Amino acid sequence: MENRNGLGENRNSKEECNEVS
Repeated sequence: MENRNGLGENRNSKEECNEVS
């Protein structure tokens, strides 16, 4: 989970992490 852009990226990262995991 990379918090770069803030909450906006956090939401996208969470969905991507789910697919990768």
